[in-house]
Amino acid sequence: MNAILGLQRIMLIMKNRYEQLITIDPQKGNTPQPLSFVAHTLPQAVIVDCRGKVPSAQLPLTSGGCSTPQVTYQDRIKVQHAPNDYEIERTYKAQDNCGEVTHLQLITVKDDKAPVWVGQLPQSKEILQGDPIPQGAPLTAQDNCEGVLTVTPTKEETSDRITYQWVVSDSNGNKATHTQVITIKA
Repeated sequence: MNAILGLQRIMLIMKNRYEQLITIDPQKGNTPQPLSFVAHTLPQAVIVDCRGKVPSAQLPLTSGGCSTPQVTYQDRIKVQHAPNDYEIERTYKAQDNCGEVTHLQLITVKDDKAPVWVGQLPQSKEILQGDPIPQGAPLTAQDNCEGVLTVTPTKEETSDRITYQWVVSDSNGNKATHTQVITIKA
């Protein structure tokens, strides 16, 4: 046996019929596969409408490597325009004694839905002069991210018309408007 660059060479001669040179790398059988994530366990990009719906981190599985890897993640808010309008870069990292591998998951939070009025809305109508004037009562709206919102109307008044307007807005600036016009007939 000759030791050449960490390899072992063996020469076999069988009854003068042929020669065979076999090179054996004692490390080759033990060379680990590179550390990698198992593809089907990698979190994919996702879009949600509210910060409360951001998925929790699911650590992906690994394969290969030379020791038991430590898998971690870190979130970084990339751009934030409003409480429910931003992007998160979630970086997963697996590291063992031989190296590391990373995976980036992009999470987009984008609320573009206006609040929705709840219940029956006051309708425009005509009344006779001297009749009691309906008052603008608070209205309720339901927002997909912020829950129940209550709004008191603004009031504009002329001699023959009263206009109530309700405007509800969530923290992202998505708005819903309702208007009631009461026309006063002489």
